[in-house]
Amino acid sequence: MPTGVKATLLLVTTFALGVVVGVLGGGAVAQSRRDMRPPPPFAGGPEGRGGPPGLGSRGGPPGLEGRGGPPPDGRGGPPPSFVDLMMSIIQPRDSAQRMALVAILSAQDQKNRTIVDGARAAMKTSMDSLRARIAPLLTPEQVKRFDEFGQPRR
Repeated sequence: MPTGVKATLLLVTTFALGVVVGVLGGGAVAQSRRDMRPPPPFAGGPEGRGGPPGLGSRGGPPGLEGRGGPPPDGRGGPPPSFVDLMMSIIQPRDSAQRMALVAILSAQDQKNRTIVDGARAAMKTSMDSLRARIAPLLTPEQVKRFDEFGQPRR
């Protein structure tokens, strides 16, 4: 076999091996990072209950129980709420600071939700307009796939 062909085969094999190692290694690193995540800041006690007095069972304002944060086993579930995430980043020094921050962060969370809800509504309107423009060009099967794309994921 000519030297040029051997060199090309070696180069292609090395590249393919690098891609495989990169994909598998990246997945392993991501999994280990998920496993090493600290528990949510308000998960005192075996059932995720606790936190300073006057706060809900997850340590947030009363009435926000059950929103956000992983389940007590620390795996799976929805992402942490905005308040939980900010509290884990800030790491309040005591319960007085924690309670003051929760009030401010909860108000900001509501503002953020209003912004996101408005953006979601604008995106829906835009996608409906797009569907109306492209539907005449698509087959029924393509329209079905387009419509499925726009459905909420569960």
